[in-house]
Amino acid sequence: MKYDELESLLRNWTTLGGEPNYDFVGMFHLFRACVLNLMEYSTEADWSEVYEFLEPPEREFLERLVRGLRGSSP
Repeated sequence: MKYDELESLLRNWTTLGGEPNYDFVGMFHLFRACVLNLMEYSTEADWSEVYEFLEPPEREFLERLVRGLRGSSP
């Protein structure tokens, strides 16, 4: 699979098996797999480019996600 194909697949994915509803939990499992990959293979130097790579709405979404995680921590 080519990089562009994988990126498009993940960006446009809604569910496995053709079910009509968006599978939030399934997508979050894929997101978690990406997080685990970044934890395993990224270096400190990789992170210096993240801010420039993401568009403002994407950064805002990730910031909202972090706030939500912090708010639900025991």
